[in-house]
Amino acid sequence: MPDLALTGAGRIDGTTPKQKVQQAAKAFEQQFVAQLLRPLSESGEDEEKLFGSDPGTNAFRGLLVEGLAEHAAGGLGIARLVEEAMAGKIRERGSAAKP
Repeated sequence: MPDLALTGAGRIDGTTPKQKVQQAAKAFEQQFVAQLLRPLSESGEDEEKLFGSDPGTNAFRGLLVEGLAEHAAGGLGIARLVEEAMAGKIRERGSAAKP
């Protein structure tokens, strides 16, 4: 399957399972932050005065939200919590597979 990620943050290419879990957890946090920021980027009267209302502005708003989310990912602690939960599940699965 080809790599369709537009940024490095969307790519999971770690060589070890731990690296893959870390990258997936950070990607999850990035998407979470983007969902929180999206309502802030919706067109409002004040934003139209500041940015204008042409079609390019809407595209820029989306890119701005994604860029802010990518920058903030890993700094809120959500990725660490997800990583710990995923590591616990991996340990459980590994111990259940052993006779």
